[in-house]
Amino acid sequence: MVFAFAKDLNGARKGVMTTVLIEYMFLILGSTVIYRASGDVMKFELTPFWSYVAIGEGQTEMIQGNFLNIALGVPAGFLLSFIFIHRSWWKAALVGFVLSSVIELSQLVFKRGLCEFDDVFHNTLGCVIGYGVGVMMIITINKVRK
Repeated sequence: MVFAFAKDLNGARKGVMTTVLIEYMFLILGSTVIYRASGDVMKFELTPFWSYVAIGEGQTEMIQGNFLNIALGVPAGFLLSFIFIHRSWWKAALVGFVLSSVIELSQLVFKRGLCEFDDVFHNTLGCVIGYGVGVMMIITINKVRK
């Protein structure tokens, strides 16, 4: 409906995708911070890649957690590919890093989960992967149109 009345289709597309991205981030913030039970103390693990050490020590459940954190960033990156048309993967990485950092710091401040570097890394990686998938899709669609 928005596109039917838009004079500037690129601007309309960016506006819709930005709106969906903001809604997605509120959904993630809600599920990871707002609706999570509060704890008694601030929990954090800032050692980079500590989850890989734990996996090496036999805590294989960390593999699932890492993949889920990557998956959490993929939709945001995909949406960003329609916002940053000029294939700026580093912008997607920066947005993913900032959004993930906000979530992790919120978990720390409100004592609602474990604030950790690994989650920021994996969310950012997922964002870059999603951005890459979106760019490949846009390139393919443009080739088919021609």
